[in-house]
Amino acid sequence: MSERITASQLMDRLMSDPEFVRREQERESQPMRATGGLAEAEAGLVRSSFYKGTEEG
Repeated sequence: MSERITASQLMDRLMSDPEFVRREQERESQPMRATGGLAEAEAGLVRSSFYKGTEEG
């Protein structure tokens, strides 16, 4: 039967593994990259809509 460990002990083991830490940082940065790109796209749409609205006035 395998030894039981707590969640805290498991996290300690994982955080001491440089490869795990690198992959985790990479994974965590993925949503931020997607969100950043989306914000830029939305800003362009907002500017476009704003300028169209001012031309009609």
